[in-house]
Amino acid sequence: RPPRSTLFPYTTLFRSHTSYLAISSGLEGIGVPCRPAHAGIFLLANFSRYMASDSFIGETDLWDRIFNELKINISPGALFRTNEPGWFRICFAQPLPVIEESIRRFEML
Repeated sequence: RPPRSTLFPYTTLFRSHTSYLAISSGLEGIGVPCRPAHAGIFLLANFSRYMASDSFIGETDLWDRIFNELKINISPGALFRTNEPGWFRICFAQPLPVIEESIRRFEML
């Protein structure tokens, strides 16, 4: 059996990929389109259909609701200079139960 330190990168990669598939398919399943993640631990998801107004103010209002009511910490796209409001950056480096709970909460929007 290989030393544990040798397996760590593969275990981490597998868990990260599993988490990515869970969050992206979970969001797509509730009608939130995502841009594919090509590297790293983040993806962009379009929550614009939940915004009261199609503006970055509407995005901030939605972020406030997600953060304060749903208790999910995601980042509004305006922080990353996205071209259109409604895109949020989500870190998917979380255990599967956390991702599943976040999808359940997003369904409450």
